[in-house]
Amino acid sequence: MSQFLIQGYFNELDRIRTASGATRESVVREAFKDLLKQWGRQQNLVFIAEHEHITPAKDRCYVDGALLHEIRVPFGYWEAKDTDDKLDEEIEKKKRKGYPQDNIIFEDSSQAVLIQNRQEVIRCEMLDAPRLEKLLSLFFSYERKEIAAFRQAVEQFKVDLPSVPEDCEKWISALPALKELMNRFFSVHAKSEREFQQLVAWENNRSPVANSSEYFITDIEYADASQSARLDMLGLKWLSTNRKDGSKCTPVFIEMKYGIDAYDGEAGIKKHIQDLQSILSDPAKVHELSQTIADQFNQLWELNLISFNRSTAVETVSVSGRPEVVFLLANHNPRSRKLLNIVQSIDEPKSFDLRFFSAAFAGYGMHDVCMMTLQEFRKRLGHPAPSRDP
Repeated sequence: MSQFLIQGYFNELDRIRTASGATRESVVREAFKDLLKQWGRQQNLVFIAEHEHITPAKDRCYVDGALLHEIRVPFGYWEAKDTDDKLDEEIEKKKRKGYPQDNIIFEDSSQAVLIQNRQEVIRCEMLDAPRLEKLLSLFFSYERKEIAAFRQAVEQFKVDLPSVPEDCEKWISALPALKELMNRFFSVHAKSEREFQQLVAWENNRSPVANSSEYFITDIEYADASQSARLDMLGLKWLSTNRKDGSKCTPVFIEMKYGIDAYDGEAGIKKHIQDLQSILSDPAKVHELSQTIADQFNQLWELNLISFNRSTAVETVSVSGRPEVVFLLANHNPRSRKLLNIVQSIDEPKSFDLRFFSAAFAGYGMHDVCMMTLQEFRKRLGHPAPSRDP
């Protein structure tokens, strides 16, 4: 398979050069990006352009590309430089800036360098097919320590667990170890948005104020390749006035943004709206996602993982109707105009109701009255509260 993909890469280069007569690095770069995507798909990896990375110094940078596991854990990275740059000098610059060095390919369309665990492993000319195949094979055979430990733990659990599916005690006892693996990973690869996602889910599903919430979270970091869907949170909206009717639930898709640097770019607000417009304009996909949300909610309900006063008239819920997309913006800087500029450039979506969450004082309990339309949000941003300084 690897030789087939490499040959396809060279064939694509020849085809583009023949058709366009171009030999500049952008031609090689796009073909190489496609090669990474295709090879990654064989391992159920998802390619993300302009991937956000938080450096050890807590600065934010954007790597040209990243391949992620479906649980959004990074597998490896790709950084492209111009042929006019001196590749080794650029690599050193990126290292000093805190770019990842666990599994990353640096290339300038002429030469490629693979760095793993902070050490150079191999470099090659990009037109040297055997060496390029070896470099990519090493890149795609890499396994993070956290992932390796997780796989080892899973295999050990298979041995330790009884063969009777009804006995779940050892699975339950294993959960703290799995959670500790996740905590260890995110202590190194910080993702503030995840902490806020957990807080939103807790406050609306399980906290003392969950009974008054009108939004319930059914999934976090949802990914479904068949529907081209990658969403921070799934949920449903169930107004307090409709709690005796389980059919009055509508689908909700929530995106969390932490700080103003997360507002733009390939994973920014406008790009998310465009992607969701593509997904939610398809009635079949909306129906499937709504069914998924309903199934998730009913399972959480059955397991007593959602806390609210239940009506005896409702045994299960169904989800249907026009979707709602909610942006939760954590730690916004009110002195910055970046958000206003982005929001002013957004057109009202045709396939869903776009909302921006405004907290009820200091909390993440979500209510319909806390949701601002696009027009209301523009007005709010355009007329910030006056300063109290004398």
